[in-house]
Amino acid sequence: AEVLRLQGKSAEARAQLKRAEDVKDRTERMSELRSRKLAEQPLDPAPGRLGSGHHVLGAGGGAQQASLTVQADESGILVEAALGEALANHMLARMIDAQEGMMKRMEKQQREAIEAQEKALKEAASKVQPPPLPK
Repeated sequence: AEVLRLQGKSAEARAQLKRAEDVKDRTERMSELRSRKLAEQPLDPAPGRLGSGHHVLGAGGGAQQASLTVQADESGILVEAALGEALANHMLARMIDAQEGMMKRMEKQQREAIEAQEKALKEAASKVQPPPLPK
């Protein structure tokens, strides 16, 4: 924020400082919840008790945004997540890679099962005696 202020970008400096303060406040709140409140009352679904979180993740040349909101009340817990486009694309690509790997493993297992069946059939066929011919 200080560098932005020195460059004459006071509005951007204020926005950056606000973001830093928000992150600090959320970090303190989550720390308080982890260390004391959740330990004291782990099953208490008090409204707003878990609060929400919003984090900016750095990735190479720029920041990619991800947010996570957790809300709790008497009816249960609601978790919502949102990802920036670049981060979502990265995660989608990893999911596709994982699915392709899983499909290759399944195809290999299927081929091995078919080969085992064919081998067992050949072994069984070689042991079968033809029925005697009628006289």
